[in-house]
Amino acid sequence: MTSEREAQLKRIERQEITDFLESLIGLKQEIRCLREQKDQIAKQIISVSASKVTGEVRGAKIQDIGKLLERLEDAQERVVHKMIELLDKETLGTLLIDKHPDRTTRAILRARYIVGSSWKHIATGICGFQDISYPQKIKKEALDYLAQRTNMREIVAEARIKRIIK
Repeated sequence: MTSEREAQLKRIERQEITDFLESLIGLKQEIRCLREQKDQIAKQIISVSASKVTGEVRGAKIQDIGKLLERLEDAQERVVHKMIELLDKETLGTLLIDKHPDRTTRAILRARYIVGSSWKHIATGICGFQDISYPQKIKKEALDYLAQRTNMREIVAEARIKRIIK
């Protein structure tokens, strides 16, 4: 796991700031899909187990429960692995976002990339506007600002120095 995590950090170090932050959104979506798959497998197990109890076999065979349990365990492991990756990335994302001097801008970036809020929610909840173009404009300016002053290699190095990640 350590060498795998180290390889992940090396990949992050090579990313552009915008790509890194966008990858947080993609990773959250991936985790949501993996959880849905895991839930589907769990439902299939319940269905097969109920069939075994009632004597009715619909769809899956009784011997399929072993395979389903293996699939469930694999799905759970994938979710845990991705959650660990997400926690590391959120930590780095927070460290990166905190580099911006403006409090409102940091709130917009956190809402979008750490919390995963929609632009509509950010526009109305943080900015007080209905139009999403304002927070998107702030985001673009903020990412330009951050890209001029830091990079992901520096963020990962700082996180290691502060022992935020290992």
